Amino acid sequence: MRRLHVLLIALFAVVVPGRRVARADEPPPEGARLALATERVVVFKDGYALFVKAGTATADARGQVFTEEVPAGAVLGCFWATAGERRVLALHAGWVETQVDRERKESCLSVLDLLRANVGREVTLGSTREGDPGVSGRLVGLLEAPAVEAPRQPGAPSPFPAGTTVRPAAPLVGGTHLVIDTMGRRAVMPVAEVRTVSGAELVTETVRKERVVTRTKRLTVDLGPTAAGQAVTVRLLYFTDGVRWIPTYRVEGTLEQEAELSLTGEVINDAEDVTDAAIDLVVGVPSFRFKDTVSPLSLEAAIAGAAAAMVRTFGSRRGDALRGQMASNSFRNEADDAPAGATDGAMSAAPELRTDALQDLFLYSLPKVTLRKGDRAALSLWQSTVPVAHVFTADVEVVRHPREGQPTTRSRREHDLGADVTPASVGLSGRTSVWHELELSNTSKVPWTTGAALVTRGPVPVSQNLLGYTSPGVTTRLPLTVAVDVASRWEERETGREPRAYEVYGNTLTKILKAGTLTVTNRRREPAAMRLSLSMGGRVETASDGGKVVLNEGRRDDWQEWPWWWWGTVANHSDVTWSLTLAPGETKTLSVTFSFPTP
Repeated sequence: MRRLHVLLIALFAVVVPGRRVARADEPPPEGARLALATERVVVFKDGYALFVKAGTATADARGQVFTEEVPAGAVLGCFWATAGERRVLALHAGWVETQVDRERKESCLSVLDLLRANVGREVTLGSTREGDPGVSGRLVGLLEAPAVEAPRQPGAPSPFPAGTTVRPAAPLVGGTHLVIDTMGRRAVMPVAEVRTVSGAELVTETVRKERVVTRTKRLTVDLGPTAAGQAVTVRLLYFTDGVRWIPTYRVEGTLEQEAELSLTGEVINDAEDVTDAAIDLVVGVPSFRFKDTVSPLSLEAAIAGAAAAMVRTFGSRRGDALRGQMASNSFRNEADDAPAGATDGAMSAAPELRTDALQDLFLYSLPKVTLRKGDRAALSLWQSTVPVAHVFTADVEVVRHPREGQPTTRSRREHDLGADVTPASVGLSGRTSVWHELELSNTSKVPWTTGAALVTRGPVPVSQNLLGYTSPGVTTRLPLTVAVDVASRWEERETGREPRAYEVYGNTLTKILKAGTLTVTNRRREPAAMRLSLSMGGRVETASDGGKVVLNEGRRDDWQEWPWWWWGTVANHSDVTWSLTLAPGETKTLSVTFSFPTP
């Protein structure tokens, strides 16, 4: 099987100067029609997919083959054709209109239908006029003629919408009078005065002639005169929206030292039917800058606004695209926690599953998948036994007022607490939430993509949260719930002041010296592995118990108000982390000394 980068070779369709390209309305031989079938669909998580289709046909006398299966929303610059060793000289897309006349036999529904069906027969016509005995004789015909249609000018838009339209094959005008032969004399009478039609050989069925007009797209592939009369295989590749996949995980088992981790790809298909085709589910999101601009070869009405869309796309900031790409596939790697001697991790992928790495992307591949337009499917990708550990995390963020210096503590995961947020868990009290998390080590050879993860212990659901992208050999954490038996509290006190400690642009600031304590308590009956972090505005000078201190430039989020634009030149940001284990019933107090400026 070809690798994806082979499929993505850009073979641009070049029209050779002076070469005649066939008009879309010229009827090609039926043998030159490509019977396309979808070979592969490469699905990304952002709602776009690459379709690869192949078909075989016999090139006509000009070396051309065609198909009417033109995609509706191919992305600009991502619509290509390949023909093996042959060179594709040109692609031509256009609308074609075909007309087919057909006859349909049905019952007569009006007096006019009866008269037309019985022309040449002996009939008796009953009159609508009271006291009139009617007329008997041979029905010669009706006074009517085919309507003359104005020819449509070449290049003018079709009066019919895209698709199939049915209309009378030969529209008639007139039909208001009939001619009847009575004993050698002909008479003309209005059809409106005929109330009944009778006769020994009366016919009550008529044949209606219809013209079926079909307006479709046609894509012509020009391979050159050397391909004339030869069987050729053409592959079409195009990038379009309407297909996406959503990864979902299940973590189950005893959850003590190991867990069973399984990945399911939920595929949503709103693009087109896929029958017995290979499907690649991609971990990662590629950068397709013009994915919102429709290719001209799609012939869609939306192409009228393509020029404006291109202007908007070219004028957009690159940062917006990068932010969108990063949001589509969040990363959460902790390389310093990689387990030693990473192994295959008892990876038990389905036998038909094939995985393949491609630069910064990774593929989960499944052969022969059938998915109709509008269908959804959950495809089982793999199951793995992974090492797990239970850890308790307290991520404390200190936000203070720049003038008063009064601190407010909050949990870094405050937005995840939902209904658990109470005045006792966050705020001025200094109490912060402690999360119970599951630490999972990716000991397999495939990455874990970002997805929703359901955690169950036996039949009981424990939690559902987001499992972040995890490379092979890396450990990640999956939040379970707020711990009720492990508590943390932040407190601080002032130890001194140094007036005029800072001078910035003619302004003097006072240096506030403080000591802070982070107290954690384990009320569980088992030891609790703790991962603690402290984030604050200011400069942490010392940290007890082996705490790791990292200093950075000041941040706006560290202060309830950002006093002046030059504040960040003297107000650092500090991060402190600890790793420790608390025995059952143990309380541990961690201390730091720090300083910050104030007016």
